[in-house]
Order: sequence, then C-alpha cells, then structure tokens
Amino acid sequence: MFSQRFLTLCAAATTCLALSMSAPLLGEPAPAAEETRDVVTFRNGRVVEGEILETSDRTIKMRVVVAGIATVTTYDRSEILLIEEDKPVGGSAPVKTAASDKKSSASSSGTRTEAREDAARVYLLTLDGQFGWDISNGPLTQALKDATDSKPDVIVIKLDATQDERFGFDGLFVAESMTPTIEQLLANGQRVVFWVERATVGAAFLPLSSPEIYFTPTGRMGGIGTLQDFNIGDKRVNEKQISLRLGHAEGIAIAGGYAPELVRAMGHMDTWLSVRIRGGKPEYMLRAPTPEEVADGWILLTDDGKGSNKDTMADAVRERGNDVLNLDADWAQRLLVSKGTAATIEDLMFLLGYGSNFTKVEGRGDKIMDDWSTRLGQARDNFRRLNERLGEIGAGTNNARDAKRDLGERMKTLREMRGLLSIYSEVLDPSGDRRSEIDIQIEQTRMQLQQINEQERQQQRR
Repeated sequence: MFSQRFLTLCAAATTCLALSMSAPLLGEPAPAAEETRDVVTFRNGRVVEGEILETSDRTIKMRVVVAGIATVTTYDRSEILLIEEDKPVGGSAPVKTAASDKKSSASSSGTRTEAREDAARVYLLTLDGQFGWDISNGPLTQALKDATDSKPDVIVIKLDATQDERFGFDGLFVAESMTPTIEQLLANGQRVVFWVERATVGAAFLPLSSPEIYFTPTGRMGGIGTLQDFNIGDKRVNEKQISLRLGHAEGIAIAGGYAPELVRAMGHMDTWLSVRIRGGKPEYMLRAPTPEEVADGWILLTDDGKGSNKDTMADAVRERGNDVLNLDADWAQRLLVSKGTAATIEDLMFLLGYGSNFTKVEGRGDKIMDDWSTRLGQARDNFRRLNERLGEIGAGTNNARDAKRDLGERMKTLREMRGLLSIYSEVLDPSGDRRSEIDIQIEQTRMQLQQINEQERQQQRR
C-alpha cells in the first residue's frame, strides 16, 4: 500500500514539474506572437518596411510610417527588386523602419531633437519666385557652392517657380544657363534631388537635369506649349528654329533619364501622344489610340488642339486640357518623371531612403537667393530712376552756357546705367543689346563734349 501511494505522489510531482517548465512563472507575461512586416527592396538599394495594402501589375500600395505618422504610399513595380511579405522582425539589431529608426522623439512643441551621429546630412535649398529673375544662374551657382562646401549627403532643391508666359518655350534658354551647374554636381557624385511644388514655363526644364524628381501633392510642371506659335516670317527658318529648340530640350531630358516624347508633348500643341503602362513602365505612341488599343490599356494624353479638339478656356486655365501636356503629381509618377510624392521634408527623406535619421544642414543658400532678389529689385528701380533723369537733363532750355554741364551730367548718368546693367547682366541685359545702345549714347555724348571744348579753345585763341 505504501508503495502504491509513493508511486502516485511521484507521478503527480512529475506532472507538476512538466507543467511548471512549460508555463510562464507567476507574474511573467506570456511570450508575444512574433512580429512581422512586409519588406520591399528597391533597385537603388533602398529598403522600405510596412504593410502592403494593394498590389497590381504596375504598382504596390503600402502603409508605412514617416516621422512617427502612418502614411500610405504607392510605388512603381519597375523600381522594385524584391518583395518579402510577412517577414519576421527579430534579432538584436534594430529594424530600420520610420518608427524604429527614429532616434529621438519630438517634444510637445514639435521641436526635433538631435539625430544620431550617423544621420544623413540634407541641405535644403528653396528656389521660389520668378524664374530668370529671382532665380538665375549667378546666385544659384553661389548657393550650390555653399551647399557643397557643407558636404551634404543630399542636396534637395525645392522648386516653386514660374516665369512670364511671354517667354513660353524659350524659357528653355534661361534654364540652360543653370543646368550645367547641376550636371557638374551630379558628375562629381553629389546627390541632387528636385522637389517640385510648381515648375512652369522655363522652370519646367530645370528639374529634368537631375535623375531624381519628387512632387508635392499639389505639384505642377508644364506651361511651355508655345512652339507651334513660333514665327519669324519664313516657314523653313521657323521649322529649323523649332527643331533646334526641341533638340536642346530633349537633350536635357535624355541626360536626366526622361522620355523625350514628354518634352515634345509639353512644348508643341500639334503633338499627339498616347501611353500605356506595361510592367510598371510607360510605352508611348505618337497618335490617337484605336478603340481596340483603348481596350488594351492605351490612354490619350494629348491631341493636336485643332478644331473640336481645342481645349475650352476653362480647361486651359485649370490645366485640365489635353492640347499640351501638363503634369500633376499623379501623372508625373505614372510616367516615371516623379519618383514619389511627399508633403513634408520628413516624407521626402523617408522616400529617399534615410528614414527619420537625418539632420538639416544650416547653410546660406536661401539667404543668397533672397539677397539677390532684393538687390535686383533695387537695381531695377535705380535704373528706372536714372532713365527718367536722363530724359530731364537739358529739357526746356537752350542755354548754350550750360550745355557742357548738361552733357557732363548725361555722361555720368549713362555710365551709372551701364554699370547696373553690367552687374546684373544675366537678368537685366542677357543679350547685351541695352549695353551696346548705351555705349553708343556715351560715345555720342563724348563727341559733343569734345566739340564744345574745341569751340572754347578756338574762342580763346581769338
């Protein structure tokens, strides 16, 4: 009997021991289920983690976290190398997501604290205002030199610029004065990214010099569809000049990695352009699609703008017409002009692959651009004032005795005007014609003074 009770107690103890080994101790939490994320690796090496919401043959839509805020972003499959769904998150190494990569949190006032020592350095340069006036080659070159002196990992150029519509497609030549600086930075290995809020008329060409363009949600690019109106009186010369301009613009686009068909459709109202997306990449056709082709996914982007195809005034004003191509954030991304849409610098840095681990470089670029705009405005006002004074010198008097004084004042005023044109020549006198005209007036004034002096000498001899 004793033996039987002993065996029973042993069995019970063994069972309790087994249960105690498999169950958590009192007060310890039960182990959590293993965390998983969807991981997307891009061809440029960037890795994004989050939750895949929708997929198609062209795009994937993901919920990701940017600066601690969940956001939904769409990516083109053509840029994706690998997709791993439900990948376990484990190990001691930190997971590089926008949430976990955030080294420090914002305070209740929204102030960002210090980033990690290995944080990416971003130099943000804002170009806003009138293209070719507030934004021109001289100050831009200075601002970009200040940027490179800071040795940033990436220079972000936020562009919010337009130009007088009278420039039309010829705003290209203003952009061409600036693109070599961008191209040289890229050739030196500097990452340069354009972030487009507005880029119209000549400003539309500048971002094409970089292989990385992003849009804001309300971003716009276009407003250059005037080539069909080019006319200097000779049809053959017109055709050659139009071809020359298109060649220059397409060259900028090709160097940046963009389809030249887009520039043609943006610049010339007579251009038909249709597109379909295959494997995440656009295919183009320079005519209207047939009904069968429409069923196969072809979409008409632009028509010839003639007759019944001409846009209404309301469509043209709202940039909803299709006589010429104007890009918004959605179409820019679908046509692979834009690599993504970002509302804030935090969003943009996440899309660039830096997560929230970045620091903004404090530079002088914005001040350089602002100072240029201020001084240029003052120079314009001074030039107008000098020009008014020029018209008043000697007016209403035939007093020969004061002629020499008037001519001296005229000479001084002309030289001041020419000095202003020389300092700000890239904007106030890019062709040099105004300075040449003033040079002629200076020479005429000098000869008049010389004649008066000679007359005075002859009178003294008598």
